[in-house]
Amino acid sequence: MAAGIDIQWERNEGVLIAALVGRVDGGNADEFQRLLEAGIEPEDNALILDLRHLALISSAGLRVGLIIARRFNEPGKRFGVCTLPTHIRGVITITGFDHLIAVYESRAAALSAITGESSIEGDDRKREMEEKMATINSVVDYDIVGSDLQEITDFTIEKYEFRHNTTLSAEMREAGVAKIKDALWQRVELAKQDRRQWLKRLFHVAEKTLVEVFHEQS
Repeated sequence: MAAGIDIQWERNEGVLIAALVGRVDGGNADEFQRLLEAGIEPEDNALILDLRHLALISSAGLRVGLIIARRFNEPGKRFGVCTLPTHIRGVITITGFDHLIAVYESRAAALSAITGESSIEGDDRKREMEEKMATINSVVDYDIVGSDLQEITDFTIEKYEFRHNTTLSAEMREAGVAKIKDALWQRVELAKQDRRQWLKRLFHVAEKTLVEVFHEQS
């Protein structure tokens, strides 16, 4: 067990399932990768990460997810994640991870999709509300993808390599890292200013609403 993360393994209908318990960030991402790799057998053709009990995953953890997913990016092999809590869904959506990796509403839905059985879709309205709440939370919490810009940079490069099925040279990676970090720092400063203004507006609306409530009752 890595510090802060545990993996509970199960095989169901020929599909390897890894239920993640705890949290994954830059501090234990490497150990998280080792734990995943140790649990995968050469004959495994399908892997599902069940995130139901995952308290937090930063972009460093998602980068590990992409690294593992590349092992299943071959004909006849499948990879996906399932059972996302609202706060984890926010991270998945913001980082664009869901555009690269299959996301299933439940473990049953994942197994059905992989084994070819029919499944019942989750409630769309509930999902939409969860995504809206995750978006609101992400606006306030700038640590949602990790406070270290290096994590975001590494994840972005890994995502590019995954999407294009390539490996960047050391020179290209170094140039990309420098440009990304510079651009991120600029955006962080702008985001801080926007956040302060946004929070001020929230307090203003709260105070105005309270005055209106008192006025109606008087």
